[in-house]
Amino acid sequence: MSLSRSGTILLFDVPLLVALQYDQSLASTGGTLICPKTTKTLLEEDFLELHSLCTNLHKWVLHQWPWTLRFDDLKRCSPSFLHIREWTLEHCTYIDRATIFTILSMMPALDALRIAYFYNANEGPTPMMTFPRPACRLSRVELAYGGGLLPCQWLLCNSHNTLKRVSLCSAGAKAEDLLGALEQCKRIEHLSYAADSHDWIPMPPTIDACSRLTSLTIDVEIAVGQAGSLPRTLRELALTRRPMYVFITFEQCQAMVQDVLPRLPLLRQLALENLYFRSRPAYRSLRDECMERRIELVVPRSRPA
Repeated sequence: MSLSRSGTILLFDVPLLVALQYDQSLASTGGTLICPKTTKTLLEEDFLELHSLCTNLHKWVLHQWPWTLRFDDLKRCSPSFLHIREWTLEHCTYIDRATIFTILSMMPALDALRIAYFYNANEGPTPMMTFPRPACRLSRVELAYGGGLLPCQWLLCNSHNTLKRVSLCSAGAKAEDLLGALEQCKRIEHLSYAADSHDWIPMPPTIDACSRLTSLTIDVEIAVGQAGSLPRTLRELALTRRPMYVFITFEQCQAMVQDVLPRLPLLRQLALENLYFRSRPAYRSLRDECMERRIELVVPRSRPA
């Protein structure tokens, strides 16, 4: 499948297409159709027509989608939603909450959902029960930068026994809504938790809501500062820090050795995702403690330039 320079859509085996991506500037590659944002290349009607023909889609990515999706548009495309297992929605200010839930009600096979940079300034508060009920049972959810503005309890209402992986990054969710949703999902095993603002939900209640955690990704300062809140069931702990490429201090390494690791008797892997040691003594102190406890220490391969 390709797009000609004149904007004409050339269709080849469209029903066999398994991935469809709408992106601002990328080109068509592999089995994923990536449609440029400019309407000179692709008109709304063209894209909807194309989408309605893709009846075997497994992956759907919308990035900076520039149009408002009407109910008739969604109904027309509904056959292409039936087999989608992964849906990513990013920077789509023209798509509101009602539209998202209408689409989710047409996605019975959806397994993984990512919603990021979702800030629709035109929307006021709406009772969650007025939205269509999602048809999907999710195992993976990522909410980042406004993605949590969706009513989380309604979003996960069918996923209480299937959700296993949750990633939260300044999602913007209300504490009572998010915690209420997580408390009902009894099988969450991995939580990735990042805070960029002071009004973000504190770590202890978030972790307490996920009672079966075995894997946690978290900011190093939160882990060190709130070591007592780390669940003793953890087998994998990944530490990160923003911005990228930050040095971990000797004092932080000592806190890991003295306060964090002794609280995690089942831990088998400690990963530093984008943290670099400022000194050799800092590295050795943490390395030796991990060796003593038979914990695999995973560090970045190279230091930043």
